[in-house]
Amino acid sequence: MVNALKNARLGESQAETKPIIDGQIQLQSEGAELFYRNMTLTGIKDFPEKFKKQLGWK
Repeated sequence: MVNALKNARLGESQAETKPIIDGQIQLQSEGAELFYRNMTLTGIKDFPEKFKKQLGWK
């Protein structure tokens, strides 16, 4: 795992934030042009226990 995010929220101020539950998926490269071809997105049914532990998830 390289990066993980939990409890993502959107809003101008802390009082106006709401959870991000849908939207676009952003793919990026760090400092280099990148091309994708024939991608398949597969839902994650459950994270492996070792990652849950690292993230503090139950």
